[in-house]
Amino acid sequence: MFIHDHGVRIFLLMELFTSPYVQVNQYKILQGDNMTITCDTKLSPRRETTELQFVFYRNGHNVQGFSSSNQYGVPSAQLEDSGNYTCEVQTPTGSVRKRSNVLHLWILGEL
Repeated sequence: MFIHDHGVRIFLLMELFTSPYVQVNQYKILQGDNMTITCDTKLSPRRETTELQFVFYRNGHNVQGFSSSNQYGVPSAQLEDSGNYTCEVQTPTGSVRKRSNVLHLWILGEL
């Protein structure tokens, strides 16, 4: 907090971490392929030691509970793994929580 010469208080609010975004390890995923979805965010330089927890959702349903890993892996993707994926990142206390963009992912049948 800064106090201006005229008694005006100015508050600077720094984000703890950026809004997360999800991405997949490859553009085209065939049935049976390994699939890894990553949830990326950046911590504020002043808070680099803060531990974050990640959770992944497919079509709004939890597919991997909160953990310290920012990746969700499927060793042999199936057609039913297709869907809309999001992730959520939070501090260990849950005091700061942010949800990612939606990743539309479709597993292709065997060719």
